Amino acid sequence: MINPEKIKKNKPLLLTAGIVAGGFVLLQIMGMFAAEPPEVTNREPEFSVRVIKAQIGANSPYLSVIGTVEAQAAADLISPIETSVLELKYEEGQQIEKNQSVIVLDTRDLQLQIDSQQANIDDIKAQIESLNFDQQVEQKRLEELGKLEQIAKTELARTRQLRERGIVSTGAVDQAQAAASGRSLEILAQKQKINALELSQQRLEAQLRGARAQIGLQRLTLERALLKAPWNGVVKEIMTTTGTDVQRGTALASIYDPASVRLRTAIPSSIAAASQAISGTLARGDNLYDLQLISVAPEAKQGRGSSNAFFALPEGNWLLGTAIEFDLVLPAVDNSVALPTDALYGGSRIYVVDDEQRARALPCNNLGFTRAESGQLTLLSCPGLKSGDLVVVNRIPNLVSGSKLRFNTGSAQSQPAA
Repeated sequence: MINPEKIKKNKPLLLTAGIVAGGFVLLQIMGMFAAEPPEVTNREPEFSVRVIKAQIGANSPYLSVIGTVEAQAAADLISPIETSVLELKYEEGQQIEKNQSVIVLDTRDLQLQIDSQQANIDDIKAQIESLNFDQQVEQKRLEELGKLEQIAKTELARTRQLRERGIVSTGAVDQAQAAASGRSLEILAQKQKINALELSQQRLEAQLRGARAQIGLQRLTLERALLKAPWNGVVKEIMTTTGTDVQRGTALASIYDPASVRLRTAIPSSIAAASQAISGTLARGDNLYDLQLISVAPEAKQGRGSSNAFFALPEGNWLLGTAIEFDLVLPAVDNSVALPTDALYGGSRIYVVDDEQRARALPCNNLGFTRAESGQLTLLSCPGLKSGDLVVVNRIPNLVSGSKLRFNTGSAQSQPAA
């Protein structure tokens, strides 16, 4: 017989046991209808890449250099005398025509020296003219003495004939001989006098040539003191002011010809020998200009391993002394490839796609950079790379040979034109 009091006392225990039993039954039912868990598999990772088709050919390396704008035709105007500045006729930056004076100097002292030298020349010329007249007179006297000498010699011969016939005495012969000898001495003295006049004339003519050379130098100095422009140009700098006393040899102004503006830069001596195949490109604003090589200096700078090269600049307003960065276009390198910069890993290798669509590392030699319509490209020499090979052109962390590759949608399929 069931005891109600005992059941009431054990009611909590019975309730707990019922809940546990119900939960167990519920778990069994859920296990019967539960789905099977998915099977776990290990999949190989794939790297998403962009690729292009390599094109092997001849590509020109570019070398970034800095050049300085200068004028080939430039001149300093120097004072040839010690004087003072009277007037400045031009300012810096102004255009000036050929033979126009830039600065006016005080040349009165020099002009007085020229006038004094001219007076000296006139005096020497007058002395030479007087000597010429004296020479003419003495030459006529020499001619007359020659006639008298001939008469004396004729008289001596006649007297000797008369002495042989006994008509005149020996004394008459002696007198005729003395007369002939006297005439000969007079002629000798006259010739010496004429020679002395000729020597005096030669000395005066030498003085005249010296005076003319001196006045020519003074006139040349006066012409230089006008400080004229040697050609059409621009006043680059004025280095004096009105009223300033200047010494001989002082630079007072400088001018240059804007048509002779060029670009000077240093190029490696290793490529100077191939200078005929070198050109340049200059970006200015949105425009790209080709720079023609003018010449390369035949001497390398000591300790620098470079030579000066000169390039023609396009027309425009160029400030002298401006430093300009531009690219040298070097001779083309055969069997090279131009790739985007991101195609290069570790500075010396690229990755190509093999037949199983896996990455394969390929060592390369970095030749610098080149230019294309799309921008700057890295120029490489990669032994074993063939035209048409697919090259990875984006940086993938941890990419190694053998990595499985997956091409990006829209991946480029051809190399940018270099």
